[in-house]
Amino acid sequence: MSPSRSATVEKKLRAGVSVWARSGKRLGRPLTDSLRADIVIVGAGVSGAFMARALAPRYERVVVVDRRPPAHGSTMASTAMLQFEIDTPLTVLANKIGAAKAARAWRRSWQATQDLVRIVRAENIA
Repeated sequence: MSPSRSATVEKKLRAGVSVWARSGKRLGRPLTDSLRADIVIVGAGVSGAFMARALAPRYERVVVVDRRPPAHGSTMASTAMLQFEIDTPLTVLANKIGAAKAARAWRRSWQATQDLVRIVRAENIA
C-alpha cells in the first residue's frame, strides 16, 4: 500500500450529536386529548420501545408516553454501542452463582443481541 493511502478510514467520533438524533425525524406527537389504553408505558426510549413491541400483540391499546421526543432521554445520552458482554466477567459470575447459571446468563446476553439484530432487520430500522 502506498504511503499516501491509508488502510483505515478516519471518522470523527465526537460530532456533538448523538447517533440517535442524527435522523432529524420527529417521531411521535404531543398528547392533546384523553385516550383509553390497556397498557401505558412511561418512557419512549429503547426500553419503552421494546416493552411496547413485546406487549402490542397481546393488548389492543398500548400507549407510550414521554415528556420528551422518543429516544431523547438516557437513550440519547448512550453510546449506541451494542455488545453481548455483561458487566461481570464470566469467571467472577461463576464463583458467585455457579458455572451453569453464569454460562446461562452469558448465553442469554448473547441471544439478546442476536434478537435485536433480527428486530432491526425485520423492522427495516437500519
